[in-house]
Amino acid sequence: MDININKIYKENYKSNFYYSFAFLPKNKRTAINKFYSFCQISDEIADCDLEQDIKKKNLQEWKNELKLAFESKSNIFILNEIKDISEQFSIPKSLFFELLEGMEMDLNNKTYNTYQDLECYCYKVASVVGLIIIKIVGYKNKTAEDYAINLGKALQLTNILRDVKNDYKMGRIYFPLDDLHSFNVKKEFFKDEILTKELFNLLQSYYYKAISYYNAADSLLDKEDKRRFLVPIIMRNIYYSILVKIKDNNFDVFNYNYKLSKFQKIYIILKTIIKNIFT
Repeated sequence: MDININKIYKENYKSNFYYSFAFLPKNKRTAINKFYSFCQISDEIADCDLEQDIKKKNLQEWKNELKLAFESKSNIFILNEIKDISEQFSIPKSLFFELLEGMEMDLNNKTYNTYQDLECYCYKVASVVGLIIIKIVGYKNKTAEDYAINLGKALQLTNILRDVKNDYKMGRIYFPLDDLHSFNVKKEFFKDEILTKELFNLLQSYYYKAISYYNAADSLLDKEDKRRFLVPIIMRNIYYSILVKIKDNNFDVFNYNYKLSKFQKIYIILKTIIKNIFT
């Protein structure tokens, strides 16, 4: 493996995700922390600055090691911990492999042909994460699964809007060819970092797609599960705030860094806790 697994494992606390699970019971917090490290390592394999063939080789080795872990034959500690988490919280192991399939889609696609193709990608890299998290957190109502699927798609579309500039530098345009043609958006707009009227309209349409997923997720969250789902609700509020920032800045995805400060994240966390626990 051509990446430093231990380093990534130790650094995962710096992310938005860490602030979202800081208030869970210790066993669940530990499980999500380890799962997030698995996500970070997998993402690094797909996004690091190595040659494409080497990244594909590394990801295949990672998948093979995950298979070995589920057979109790791997020497990679984090993958063995994923096996333990899967068993402890009754998480289908297929979900972990679907997540890696999403990473493979990143390596094999420069862009997507249709929105349905992009939606499949969003499901694998984001909705699957949500489905695993709610298994760890626990839920009573079946609607929780549809909640996780819709919220995952909302978060991933927010990521796509936030990261337009950086994704292009990595050779990726996530907006499908069908939509680029429909909105008359040329790839040169991304290269030259020109926010044309056509690109504005495309970005705005994806803002509304994300909003529709957020609204769908909100409508599916049962009161009985609300307190259990403090983690995904915090994630929802953090990413929704980023989405609103993008919209309020007229979708200028080239000249602004749409990240929240540590103080802003803590404020959102406290506000979410007060709203969902004490009211």
